[in-house]
Amino acid sequence: MIPLWYLLIAYFALVALAFLFLFFNLFDISHFGLQNGKTSIVLAVYTLSFLLVLLISASLLITIDWGESIQISQITDIILQRISPSSL
Repeated sequence: MIPLWYLLIAYFALVALAFLFLFFNLFDISHFGLQNGKTSIVLAVYTLSFLLVLLISASLLITIDWGESIQISQITDIILQRISPSSL
């Protein structure tokens, strides 16, 4: 039995990596990009879309009961049923 909240650890690690990329891209575009209004619009759209994706994923994640556990055998049974020759 694997606690489901282990998946949250992987999710938060990916979110932290995404924030690292976000800040690198914001710095890189603002420092080395063309200094005009279009650059500011691109930075705003990029940041807002990133935050929108985080908001949507957070709203989906709060609906899950993270105290549950999953069994690896359940996952492998589903995979084996889908790839079995009888299903072809």
